Amino acid sequence: MNVGAILGMTTVMLYGQTRIMFAMSRDGLVPKVLSKVHPKYKTPYISILAIISCGALILNLQSQTFIRFVIWLVIGLAVYFLYSRKSSLLNHHSENNRMAL
Repeated sequence: MNVGAILGMTTVMLYGQTRIMFAMSRDGLVPKVLSKVHPKYKTPYISILAIISCGALILNLQSQTFIRFVIWLVIGLAVYFLYSRKSSLLNHHSENNRMAL
């Protein structure tokens, strides 16, 4: 399975399919239980099912694929934090405030 397929399946399951099932449930095409909304956060409960499904897909990946994912995740986080530490507008704002004192 390639990375594009994994990203595509994840995107469809998390965003597209949950909204489709929610709308179909409101319209009475599937059971009403799928259109229940959390009282405090106003999000459909079906989103939780999508997250669990994606988690199950991730857990069933080959170990080599999972290791590559973790390596690229660490590289991406390192680049993000190293870049943002130097280029952050908040960082520049706090340096200007220290100079003013």
